Amino acid sequence: MRRLLALPLVLAIVALPVTASAAPQGEQIDGGPAPTQATAVEAGTAYADDVRPGEARWFSLDAETGQRLGATLTEYGDTEYNCCLKIALSDPDFNSIATDNGYNGDGTAQTLRAETDEDGVDESGTYYLSVELDDETAKRPVTYDFSIDVAGEGMLSSSPSPTAEPTSSPTGDASASPTTSTDDASVAAASSQSSDGPGMLLWGVVGVLALLLVVLLALVAVLLRRLGGSRS
Repeated sequence: MRRLLALPLVLAIVALPVTASAAPQGEQIDGGPAPTQATAVEAGTAYADDVRPGEARWFSLDAETGQRLGATLTEYGDTEYNCCLKIALSDPDFNSIATDNGYNGDGTAQTLRAETDEDGVDESGTYYLSVELDDETAKRPVTYDFSIDVAGEGMLSSSPSPTAEPTSSPTGDASASPTTSTDDASVAAASSQSSDGPGMLLWGVVGVLALLLVVLLALVAVLLRRLGGSRS
C-alpha cells in the first residue's frame, strides 16, 4: 500500500522540468573590464567566468589571415534576465564581426554561438570576445563556460608586408634579363652586318684596282717590246 502511494510522488518528481543548473566545468578565469584590458586565452580551452548586470567581460587571442574563429558560450540557467546576454567577436580595431544573444526568462540553460564566415578573418592580429549582460534588472551575475576555436591554415605570406616586395622584384628582373640579352644580340648582329658591308666593298675595290694594275703592266710590257723591235 505504501509503495502504491509513493509511486505517484516519484512520477511527479520525474515529470518536473529540469531547471537546476550544472556547475561550470571550465578553467576559472576573470575577463577584462575593457577591450584594452582583455584577458588572453588559448584556442580550444574551456574557461568559466561570470558577468554582472550592466557590465561586459573581454578576452583576446591571436589569429592569422584566413583562419576562422568561433566562440561558444553556455550559461547554466541559475539567473533569470531579460534581453540580453550578448557575445561578440571583434577584429583588432574592436569592430564587431560576429554576434549572438539570448534571454533567460524561465531559468533554462542555453548556449550561444558566434562565428566568422568560411573565408575567415581579413588580417592577422589580436581578436576579441566580449560577453555582456545588458540587463540591469538581473539580480545575480550570470555564470557561464566558454571556449574559442580557431580553424584553418593561416596565410601570413599573402598579407602585404615588407618581405613581399623583394620576392616579386627578382622575378621581374629575371624576366627582363632574357629580353635585354635578346636586344643586345640583335644590336650586335646589326652592328656586325653594318660593319661587314663597307669591308666587303673595300676589298672589292682593291681587287678591281689590282686587276687594272695587272692589265696596265701587261700593256706597258707589250708597248716596250714593240718599241724595242722597231729600234732594231
